Amino acid sequence: MTIENFTNCILKNMKQRFKDCDVIDTTTLKNNGIELNGIVFNREGVSISPCIYIDDLYEKYDKGEVSLQQVCEEVSQRYDSSLDFDKEYTNLDVRLENCRDRIIYKLISYDDNEEMLKDIPYIPFLDFAIIMLVVVKIDKRGMHSIKVDNKLLEKWKVTIGELYSIAKDNTMKILPPKVKKLGSIMSEILGEDYELVERAKEDSLNMYVVTNEFGIYGASAIIYDHLIEELAERLGDDLLILPSSIHEMLVMVDNNRGSYEVVSDMIRDINDEFVDKEEILSDHPYIYSRSKRKFLSVG
Repeated sequence: MTIENFTNCILKNMKQRFKDCDVIDTTTLKNNGIELNGIVFNREGVSISPCIYIDDLYEKYDKGEVSLQQVCEEVSQRYDSSLDFDKEYTNLDVRLENCRDRIIYKLISYDDNEEMLKDIPYIPFLDFAIIMLVVVKIDKRGMHSIKVDNKLLEKWKVTIGELYSIAKDNTMKILPPKVKKLGSIMSEILGEDYELVERAKEDSLNMYVVTNEFGIYGASAIIYDHLIEELAERLGDDLLILPSSIHEMLVMVDNNRGSYEVVSDMIRDINDEFVDKEEILSDHPYIYSRSKRKFLSVG
């Protein structure tokens, strides 16, 4: 069964179950050009409509792990579960004065998001785009947010520069930076296995993980005011920056001095094997020049 036929079957079932809703199907463009298929439940008098994504369920159905009836039951349960949280979105006042303290920024790939960026205001940075979000809820389990699009920017009557200035202050407060040696992190993961811990410390000597306290969109921390500059001063050299994902960067002293092809190959291999496509940030490294106090794209 194709994803289109699968979606139509679920749509028909949901319309029978939820006669008080206008149930439609949709395709949503997410980060890095990922398209997700979903079922939207529109309710009269409610401005925010839950969207239940079904791609993971299609994968299970296609493998024979679940029946179509089980899929429909799961979609129904997900919709019911979404109602309590949707109250937070429904009650969200999107006037600028009410969102000002919750506007943050996020670093994404420009090349992989050109289509999405047609509808979203952004600041260019190297081969990245800095986009803005409004935080609805955040805790250790994750963050819920809405993207600032061109319509919202127009409604607020501010420029993208003004919005970025607001986000700069908020992002460091809401998502405080976290810079830690990779060896220390590996020690926490590996626990009491002494041999593995010592080997991890040796292999990751002077390699730092740059993220934030929540580990959410932590790659953005590299553009926090003075953070990378101070790390370069502490290490006394230029820095090599490896984009691990949208959630973190790996930073170390630049010992390559002009030869970055191998590093780029390594990043691409890691992206292919270990990073979800939606969370890939880039396929090559970057340099922070200590003397020029400037980021450079290489590889």
